[in-house]
Amino acid sequence: MELFPDQNQFVDDIRQAFRSHKRVLAVASTGFGKTVCFSHIAARASAAGKRVTIAAHRDRIVEQIGAALSNFGIRHGFIMPKHRPTNDLVQVAMIQTLANRIASLPKPDLFVIDEAHHSVAGAYQACLKAFEDAFALGVTATPQRLDGRGLGTIFTALVEAPPMADLISMGRLSEYIYYAPDSGLDLSRLKTRGGDYAIDELAEAVKKSTIVGDSVAHYRMHLNGLPAIAFCVNVAEADSAAEKFRSAGYQSASVHGKMDRGEIRARFRAVERGEMNVLTSCALISEGVDIPAVAGIIDLKPTKSLADWLQRVGRGLRVKKDGSRAFIFDHVGNRDRFGLPDSPRVWSLDTKQKKQPSPSLLTCIKCYRAFYAVTAKTHASGCEVENCPILTKSDKDKGGIRPPDQVDGQLIEVKVSPSWTGGINILTAKGDQWKALVRAAQTREHFIEIAKLRGYKPRWVECMMEFRRQHPEREDPPPAVPEDFAGITVKRRESAPLDIDILTGAFG
Repeated sequence: MELFPDQNQFVDDIRQAFRSHKRVLAVASTGFGKTVCFSHIAARASAAGKRVTIAAHRDRIVEQIGAALSNFGIRHGFIMPKHRPTNDLVQVAMIQTLANRIASLPKPDLFVIDEAHHSVAGAYQACLKAFEDAFALGVTATPQRLDGRGLGTIFTALVEAPPMADLISMGRLSEYIYYAPDSGLDLSRLKTRGGDYAIDELAEAVKKSTIVGDSVAHYRMHLNGLPAIAFCVNVAEADSAAEKFRSAGYQSASVHGKMDRGEIRARFRAVERGEMNVLTSCALISEGVDIPAVAGIIDLKPTKSLADWLQRVGRGLRVKKDGSRAFIFDHVGNRDRFGLPDSPRVWSLDTKQKKQPSPSLLTCIKCYRAFYAVTAKTHASGCEVENCPILTKSDKDKGGIRPPDQVDGQLIEVKVSPSWTGGINILTAKGDQWKALVRAAQTREHFIEIAKLRGYKPRWVECMMEFRRQHPEREDPPPAVPEDFAGITVKRRESAPLDIDILTGAFG
């Protein structure tokens, strides 16, 4: 089993953490290869005669883990309905089945929890209590829960892999182009349930809103037949969106949890083979679905969940065979809440998560002080969607939703390489590229753009401008800012001139 160097380092960091902790949370972004890493760990543990149980909350994820283990030649059994028990040292389990059969199963030496942000749920807690003598490894891309319950009540150590921006720069994840609108959605008065918007109220808000940009038109403009996934508020809207794409001449269908599993797999395969243009869903595709052929994500579902949003956009960031960039169409302003997919983020085991760097980026298409420009025309009344149903109370009680009004407008590309950079990606610039980027920044607006895209404090801009004023003759710019700069408040030293140490956060 060959691992990339950073994956080997990740495994070694986990091993070191287990020297002083029994419960370790390992965080790695979508596409890093978490399954490969814990499969490697399971292989080594079982080779030493240790029992390993790997648990997940969806049968699709369980099957994918099993497939990965088989690819690596690791003998394993399944603990899930319709599977006979085996004596293999490695077992892959549906967490609900594992919790139900826990009294009759041998206890593992290592308990691995995939998608570990779900581990506060009752079934996981029952298993962790029963396996209290075992080492526990949780793996997740997003260790942040909406309900505020910290994973520090379960895990005592946090190990992090390189961030998403590094994976993109290394070519392990696809580069992307992000388009974003001013959605016109008013979500300020919506109730919150479980930390996210109440679905019924969200559906009503979306129904009354005017979404900027036609999702079909933007799909036709940028992808036109390439595989894409659309995320919707609920099943009814997913069905409606699929019909909308079919009416435009594309092959499109929806998937949801109550469908036959065989039909769901068939639709996934159709997307992979290019036979399905647009697959729509409200939640089914956000976790544990790996379809590298997906060229674009169409986001039609507002959310407060950073974890949910990152899972969604991650479905489009797998590297394509032709090396093309992914397209992300944000029709509901989620980027305004979360920033870019590879924006710097600070993870913690604390119950009260640290506030993530401000996601506010460009607000003007001319000077890039804001991301969005208002390009929509306002409807006087009515709905222009063909055959749009006016729902009765009975329809609403059944979970129905009327699709949102559609208006003319263009989604504005989020600029990560504006013209003044000479083609350098602001988010991923390092080393010589970073130096060239800072040399190219000639105005305060340029430095503001760098700071906002990379999540730096506003004070960094002032330091850079001051540095330029004090050292106009220097061609060599300050070195790259360390990853933790976003959490540092920069202060000028009173006893010495502004210098490079202040700009890099090395305060002594």
